[in-house]
Amino acid sequence: MKNKTKLGKLKLTFYLLLFVVIHWSCTPINEKIDYPVGFKYYQVQDSSQRYIYNQDTIPRPMLIHFWYPSDDLTDLNKMIFKQYVDLISIREDCSKPKEVIDNESTNFINAYAGYAKSNFGIGLNSSTQEILNSPVNASLDISIASGEFPMIIYAPSNSKTPIQNHLICEQLASQGFFVISVGSAGENSIQRKEPGKSIEAQVKDMEFILEYIEKNIMLKYSTLGLLSFSTGGLASAIFQMKHPNVKAVCSLDGSQEHSFYIYLSKLKDFNINNTEVPYFLMVNKTISSIYPFFNSVKSRNKIASRMPYLDHFGFVSYWTYFDQCKPDTLQHNYSISYQKICENTSSFF
Repeated sequence: MKNKTKLGKLKLTFYLLLFVVIHWSCTPINEKIDYPVGFKYYQVQDSSQRYIYNQDTIPRPMLIHFWYPSDDLTDLNKMIFKQYVDLISIREDCSKPKEVIDNESTNFINAYAGYAKSNFGIGLNSSTQEILNSPVNASLDISIASGEFPMIIYAPSNSKTPIQNHLICEQLASQGFFVISVGSAGENSIQRKEPGKSIEAQVKDMEFILEYIEKNIMLKYSTLGLLSFSTGGLASAIFQMKHPNVKAVCSLDGSQEHSFYIYLSKLKDFNINNTEVPYFLMVNKTISSIYPFFNSVKSRNKIASRMPYLDHFGFVSYWTYFDQCKPDTLQHNYSISYQKICENTSSFF
């Protein structure tokens, strides 16, 4: 009861603190909003790390996802959802034949859409092919808007790819943010077998993609923030502690507030004294944790909010996207809640 009361008070102060937090965080220096959204991806390797794929040892594959604001007002290269889903198939192997990619993408949507229909009653009138062919709010390889924008690194959940939250990434890009991300993996494979080493591997991946964007894309940004979901929150916590240039951290139901805090707190780079940056936490409806990380964060600009209609798996964009594929589909509580998550996240940054 004590924890629920404390979280309730935090919710009441959310909007009072939000104005203060925004001034400390990654507010875009450009006044313009609602940019056209561009998307690029880069298939690269981190040769400093070994990786096991199909029983072979290879350099660590890194499929970097990059959302960004653009000045291009044309509808050229407008993407469909399948182009995102195909990236899930090729994250470890970009040489797969087209028919294999098509089959894996179809199976992926069959599984997720089937789960949404049977468990949430979402997307009942949408077929797999309609979902794959539905347009998204991004265009492939269009020009990057001129000027410097804030950079957000998104850390996905356990072994998943950035596509799990493409709607948030697109919205941030439309409001003048660069967003980069790479799929979550363990120390030397897609499987996260040892929690501590997997956290450190994801931190290293985040460092790699930021350096790649800086040096190879020659992209300049104004400030740096972190966004994460689930186990991605563990990596974001360590990344922020290591890098004082991080100005704000937003966590979507992060595992640092659950039992994984034990693994996090034992890592060599863990230093709770290095947490004096704005921290925004959104949690699910059933969480009964004592919020060990949130309660320990040193920043006085920290806020928490409970999403009363969502369980842990509600903090991804799939269900909302399925809900929006047909214009006449009634919005589900999951969909409405996710839209609030998007609004809260962009307002915070």
